[in-house]
Amino acid sequence: MTSDIILGLIIAVIGIFILACPYDMIKTIFPRAKSEKILKVAGAVAVAAGVIMVVMEFIGG
Repeated sequence: MTSDIILGLIIAVIGIFILACPYDMIKTIFPRAKSEKILKVAGAVAVAAGVIMVVMEFIGG
């Protein structure tokens, strides 16, 4: 149970990092990164997935 919560939090934090960081910084870390819009959508999906994972663990799903 706790490992699933930790995984959800890690995924959400990575998504927040992708959303918060400027595209140029992400491009220097990951040179093969796609366009800025695709990265922002992927970050939003990661945040949503992480939050859903944590909520489902607390609900007991």
